[in-house]
Amino acid sequence: MHGAGNGAATDRDRKSGRFSIGNDARNGKRKRLVELRADLDRELGADLSAADRVLRDRVIELLARRPRSHNDTVRTVNAADRILERLRSRYAKDEIIPSLQELGL
Repeated sequence: MHGAGNGAATDRDRKSGRFSIGNDARNGKRKRLVELRADLDRELGADLSAADRVLRDRVIELLARRPRSHNDTVRTVNAADRILERLRSRYAKDEIIPSLQELGL
């Protein structure tokens, strides 16, 4: 049995657990993390303070994890959500609500 039936990753070396030679699956994760950072930067704006950039990076780290249990998954997502809410409240873009005159009413 080569491990495909028992949930073992087929893109990794069976003995060391490292990616096999020539496998670029790790690049997919790196690409997803870069996309997530770009999405957060677009949402929050580019003028984050140094401390808030650290918090943004922590959110990315938390969301990139693969928790071992359901409880750890919930805790990780909740922690990321709390940090994101704090950042969103600081950098929320004010929506401009048009007046009735501007709407033509």
